[in-house]
Amino acid sequence: SIHPEAVNSVAAIQADNYDIRVGNPVGDRILLTFPQTLLNTQLDISLYAIDGRRLLQKSLLCNETMMSVALDNMSYQGLCVINISNGDKLLLRSKLIKQ
Repeated sequence: SIHPEAVNSVAAIQADNYDIRVGNPVGDRILLTFPQTLLNTQLDISLYAIDGRRLLQKSLLCNETMMSVALDNMSYQGLCVINISNGDKLLLRSKLIKQ
């Protein structure tokens, strides 16, 4: 069973001096906070349903420390996995709830 209180928070990972934060739960936008060290870096953002279906694939230039990614016309609701990478390097993998 899913315990919303376990994922109703800010997901964060600190590895290689990266501190990426993802607001959780999400509605029609994913709010992201990036460290200064990732400014002017090309990032790939993927969102997957818990059954493995890819719901979103976006590439963006990290030009601000706080950014949002629109989830236009996404009807899926439930547990998701977000991956944020820079080329072949995975910077963040975290669970979140899409409302």
